[in-house]
Amino acid sequence: MANLVALINSANVMVMDDCEAIKIETSVSEDNYIYGTGEESGESYRIHIDEVDVNTTLFYQESLINNEDFGQFADIRETVKQLFNKLLDKDPQKMLEQLKTINI
Repeated sequence: MANLVALINSANVMVMDDCEAIKIETSVSEDNYIYGTGEESGESYRIHIDEVDVNTTLFYQESLINNEDFGQFADIRETVKQLFNKLLDKDPQKMLEQLKTINI
């Protein structure tokens, strides 16, 4: 359950099966509820964490677009990001130890 709480708390929007997109307004509360607003209807939602199925619910996180990703070195930056993500998928702890040795 801790991983699900962390996932929800890092998301801005969730889309449950057969439901509109819900903008998450608060982190998971002490009583394990998520409060949000329907993006189309404006309806208020109060959803218990037990109702969230991680296998069918989509989670989105808005992020700031870095202008440098579209500049002169855009292709190189994209390649580095893809390689970095692949390395993290293999062994994140090993990757962390290797990164700590780099002086930037």
